[in-house]
Amino acid sequence: MKNIKAIFLDVGDTILFLKDNPSQIYLSILQKHGYIRSDFSREALKESFNYAWNFLSSRTDSEWRDRYSIHPRGEGGWWKELIQVFLEHLHGTELSIVRDEVFDEIFKRFDSPEIWEIEPGLMNLIEFCRTEGIFLGIISNWDLRLRGILEKKNLTQYFHPILISAEFGYEKPSPKIFLEAQNHYQFPAENYLYIGDKEDLDFLPTQKLGWNSLILSKTKEKNLHTIHTLSEVPERIRSGRG
Repeated sequence: MKNIKAIFLDVGDTILFLKDNPSQIYLSILQKHGYIRSDFSREALKESFNYAWNFLSSRTDSEWRDRYSIHPRGEGGWWKELIQVFLEHLHGTELSIVRDEVFDEIFKRFDSPEIWEIEPGLMNLIEFCRTEGIFLGIISNWDLRLRGILEKKNLTQYFHPILISAEFGYEKPSPKIFLEAQNHYQFPAENYLYIGDKEDLDFLPTQKLGWNSLILSKTKEKNLHTIHTLSEVPERIRSGRG
């Protein structure tokens, strides 16, 4: 870890965190339009959202082509199906299709910078990289809205390149998106560090490529490959631990 020349970060639950559980954002809008009864518990909402997310995420392409790009109805179609599966699992029955105007309201809500908060240690890491001459980039599984969100949060200026699965065409854990980042700077693999929050999408695929890897976790016990905040990264690099 002592010879890191480029650091790439995931975005969701690494750089940006939702201020509330996604199911609560869905609830506020869907309940307003009469799609969800008021008697559902927070736990039931969260369970149904997680079911819908895992169900759609399990339908991965064998080559890890981006899920939004290959959906028959595009990225909007992927999210509309997610909402439909969420509601039907919650109610335990088939329902009429959610109206487009309701979906658009949800879609725009997640595009709003106010619902996202920046990881507290990010600016510390940015300043460290600036001082040490370390390049900083992004590799993220996200749809085409991500650049706009990063711009609204005034973060775009700190990262280059920004590789987004919906733009690139392949998503993590495909080695293609990581190799695209590696080829951008053309350093040996051991000069790269990747930081994300998921073992299967972030840690294992970069380890296979010979990169250094860290998992950002707010709950897991601390170990050699886990950090609790991005503020820990500079010391990890200085000490060579990771």
